Amino acid sequence: MKQFLKKIISPFRLEEFLFLFLFAPVLFLSLTISSHSFDLFTQEFITLSSAIILLFLSIFIKNRFFEILRECLPIIFFYSIYVNLYHLIPFLNPKDYDQILLKIDQFIFGIQPSVWMQKIMFKRLTDYLIICYSLFYFYPAIFALILYFKKGYPDFRKLANSLILCFYLGYIGYILVPAIGPRYTIKDQYTKPIEASVVTSNLLTTLDRLETTKRDCFPSLHNGITLLILLFAFKYQRKFFFIFLPIASGLFLGTIYLRVHYFVDLLAGFVLGLICFALSADLYKKWDENRIGV
Repeated sequence: MKQFLKKIISPFRLEEFLFLFLFAPVLFLSLTISSHSFDLFTQEFITLSSAIILLFLSIFIKNRFFEILRECLPIIFFYSIYVNLYHLIPFLNPKDYDQILLKIDQFIFGIQPSVWMQKIMFKRLTDYLIICYSLFYFYPAIFALILYFKKGYPDFRKLANSLILCFYLGYIGYILVPAIGPRYTIKDQYTKPIEASVVTSNLLTTLDRLETTKRDCFPSLHNGITLLILLFAFKYQRKFFFIFLPIASGLFLGTIYLRVHYFVDLLAGFVLGLICFALSADLYKKWDENRIGV
């Protein structure tokens, strides 16, 4: 039985197996929820089925194009799971936990951090923090490319597996602790609007529209993934670390300043990033040592 299971999973990398492990329940739940709506069914089914088709094509067709595609597939995996969370979270856990997260922040600081930050608001700082926050999805891709071409394939795979693990654990956190964030729950406590230039203001609005899953506060993957990249950069690409540090710091501050996250979300994201970094050393090696056709 053990050999049979090993033979089945051996063609798949760890990141691919993790996606397949989540694929079945996510697809089942998506179809269950969407059975009454063809449009919803189409949207969710296409994202998941496309990821599966591309995965199997990249595994079994041996040419340079599909080799490169296989390295890029985790991005599609993230997206295909993420878009399904918009409907899955309310279905699996309809209760929002914002009041608990608010109370934790209140206990730590005696005030809501995002409310206090109104005291330090000014337009240029807001513009800078919006830019740092909005470019979040480019940071993993840029650093992954740097590792791929400068440090070699093993370090790239360590990063890829750590990022995937961090994203998926974060998604589980969204389901266990749904929260919409302080900008909605305590909007009546803000006495000062977030003032920014036209460009950065539109950038933030566009990003908000693109992020379909609204109960995605705890843990903060913005903070967790960014910390993970910082740790990898410090270990493998020190020059990038010092270039990226002020941008990452802007993102850390921006998640609270822009009223997107609670402070406890930030802490949970940091813990998640540290855990995934600690597991990165031999995570993919141990898997690859027990599979065929690495």
